[in-house]
Amino acid sequence: MIAWTLFGVPSWGPEGPVGAWLIFAVPPLLLGIPLALFLFGKSDRSKQAAVFFLAMPLLQAVLGPLYDAFEKYQAKRSVEGDATFTKPAERELAHAFRAHDAERVKILIPRAGDLNAGHRGGDSLFRFCMTNLDSSPASLEIVKTMLAAGADAKVEMAGGGWPLYWAIGHGPEMTQLLLNAGANPNSIDSGRPVWWEALEGPFSEEKLHTLAILLDHGADLTLRSGEIGPVGLAADRKNWQSVWLLIQRGAAWKDERAFGTPIPELMALDLEERRGGGSPVPDELPKLIALYETSADVR
Repeated sequence: MIAWTLFGVPSWGPEGPVGAWLIFAVPPLLLGIPLALFLFGKSDRSKQAAVFFLAMPLLQAVLGPLYDAFEKYQAKRSVEGDATFTKPAERELAHAFRAHDAERVKILIPRAGDLNAGHRGGDSLFRFCMTNLDSSPASLEIVKTMLAAGADAKVEMAGGGWPLYWAIGHGPEMTQLLLNAGANPNSIDSGRPVWWEALEGPFSEEKLHTLAILLDHGADLTLRSGEIGPVGLAADRKNWQSVWLLIQRGAAWKDERAFGTPIPELMALDLEERRGGGSPVPDELPKLIALYETSADVR
């Protein structure tokens, strides 16, 4: 490192004068003091301590890769459910969830026991299933199988979270499946209704369809999280198609704000940015601007 600093970099070092000081001063001190103890120490104990400190870099070089491999092994076990589920049948089922293997899940479920029970760390097989979904038909089939085998969509899962929260992120079919199984879109998760998850993220027709399904199944438009309501949240995410749908379904909008920012201000800024950048302008945005302008004129 000293040679590289002297000949391999154009200035003081990788981090300026501080980096140069660390390279020139710290290594000689860390190695020089134990070496001096070894060469000039009078007691065997001081020489043994010096040898130990001098050997530390070698120990790190040998043990470092072993520790890294152990950490990766532990992380892999945790991700695949091996650290959570102790019985072979449970572990096999967890692996089938991860592989999105619907046929394997159907075979293993009868041997897995209570799908809602908490295991090591509090997680349940149902929660592990829901948090390892994708948007494939196989995942949809797996959840159907889980619900038919006793997984409860109506209660908060062992380990935390509502199954509907995870279903919303995987589209309208999965959302419809959980709602048909009794999931409540108005359950509160982290201080806000679960159905608000459909207002998050970039817009897609699939997400708008999911929102419509939630509204058809009793999503409560009057629920709030602090000072913000659903229209304010959707506006903050610049999800104007959802804002329009919410207003059409009766959500409060005239005096709503997006985390303190007036919604007309957000709309005008977004419209300007879209036009300036050549981005498409959703049909709902000009309609919303006109709606708010008409409301202001009436007042």
